[in-house]
Amino acid sequence: MTVMLRKALWDLRWTAFWFALGGAGYTLMVSLFFPVVREQSAQFNHLMASYPKGFLAAVGYTDITTFTGYLGTESLNLFWPIIVAVFATLAGASLVAKEVEDGTSEIWLSIPASRWRLLLAKMTALAVALLGVVVAGVLGVQLSAVLVGATVSATGLLALGAVMSAFLLVIAAYSGLLSSIFSSRGVASGIAFGITLASYVVWLVGGLSDQWRQLKNLSIFTAYTPQKALETGSIDATSLGIVVAITVVCVLASLLTFQRRDAI
Repeated sequence: MTVMLRKALWDLRWTAFWFALGGAGYTLMVSLFFPVVREQSAQFNHLMASYPKGFLAAVGYTDITTFTGYLGTESLNLFWPIIVAVFATLAGASLVAKEVEDGTSEIWLSIPASRWRLLLAKMTALAVALLGVVVAGVLGVQLSAVLVGATVSATGLLALGAVMSAFLLVIAAYSGLLSSIFSSRGVASGIAFGITLASYVVWLVGGLSDQWRQLKNLSIFTAYTPQKALETGSIDATSLGIVVAITVVCVLASLLTFQRRDAI
């Protein structure tokens, strides 16, 4: 299992690096415009007041006169998760299906270890890679604050890392489950993208009206509160716990499904 873990980490190294760099780099880039926005905050707020509430919610808009509000609007609430969710989905969907499509499944399964251990090693490697992406994202936020003269707390950064990690790991988990069921990366990733998009739409609709508020409980995005985490250093333990539970269930289901498959 250790050998498989090292190989899987090696295979993921450059993909994880570039997505980590892309997510953190985007955050750094947009943060450089914060001083300008802060100076013209009255004009920006007046302009945004003319937009529909639903549109502002969809793009993650909040008060951009504060550093955390600006960074949430321009990166953390929508654009950073889009960038890194692509990596989590594609990598998760490739866990088993890639071996099948590349014709290397027999070589992979010839390793003297049970199927579930082989898959667990690849899942562990992916989790490590995703945590590396999260660390890069958190460091990008810290560096952004330094560059523009803002202040963020250590507890805020830790809470931010927690919600980022839970978000990416649950996406990778259900993508991996789909990969263990289907033998096609296209099918697995397509369904996974659809689940993520549907979850976002449900969360968005739930936030538009009190009548639909309960819908937010059906979405993984309810636990993804990066701006609040950064501002207050706190997390919604219940929502985050549910997401973690979903992750664990998907991982266990993936291992069981792959172990019981007669052929791949």
